Parts: sequence; structure tokens; C-alpha cells
Amino acid sequence: MSNQDVSYTMSLLTTTTGFVDVYVIDVYEQLPWLIPQNLVLAALSAESGIEEIEWRDHNLPVLNLVHSQASKPVALVIENMHGERFALLIEKMPESHRVRISSLHDVDPEQDADTAQMAASQPFTYQMVTMEDQLHQVPDFEKINQHLAPQQPS
Repeated sequence: MSNQDVSYTMSLLTTTTGFVDVYVIDVYEQLPWLIPQNLVLAALSAESGIEEIEWRDHNLPVLNLVHSQASKPVALVIENMHGERFALLIEKMPESHRVRISSLHDVDPEQDADTAQMAASQPFTYQMVTMEDQLHQVPDFEKINQHLAPQQPS
């Protein structure tokens, strides 16, 4: 991880209050995703199965995290640290949590075989963390962007 990546990650988490606002996103057959709310630019009503969505006169690629035909899925517009935008298609609006930064604990998959196997099966994991004694994954937005890149219009 470069110094710029570390600085950016810390800027997302460091606040004067010691708390961070996060969304918990349920993902089919994966650990729940934990993302800082300040990366979410918008939440839009969407249709199941879409591959792109229009937002502010731009067509954004969509990562579909919905298993079935959700009746009213939501597309979260995300902006990564390089200013690249895409949307996550999810079943419903995610749960919002305000958590004390010190209550989020990194999990080292190398310390536990079960966690290592679980981490390896999660395609977009940046970091495994525990929050309120439950395992979550922080997604790697760069991997997601690379995965979606062939779909992005030129």
C-alpha cells in the first residue's frame, strides 16, 4: 500500500470526534461490506439487472451485488480516491452506523485459517475487520473499478 493510499484511508477515518459513519451492506454469499458514508455520493432507485446507471449526465458502470430480482434495488454512487465513479446495486438502502474508530479492529487472515479461506473467497476484499464482534469486509474500490473498466464507455 502506498503512502498516498494510507493517507487517503486515514483521512476517511480520522475525525475530531473519534467516530466514523459507515454503511453496512448485505451481499449475497459474502461477508457484509463496510464502507465509509463519505464515499457515497448518491443513492438512486434502480432496476434489477442493470449494467450502468445515469447520474448527473454520466453513465456509470454498475457492480451488481443483488442475488435475485429485488423488487426495489438501490444503486449507491461511489467515488474512489482517484475520482473514478461507479455504482453498487444492492437489495435495499444499507444500514447506517456511527462507530467509534477504536471499535473497528483489523483482522489478519494469516492468523486464522478459517478467516484466510473466507478472505480468499471474497473477490473484492481490501481489509477484513470486526465491528461489534461481527466480521465484515472493507471492499477494495480499485479492484472493483478494474473489474468494471471493460464496461466503462470510452
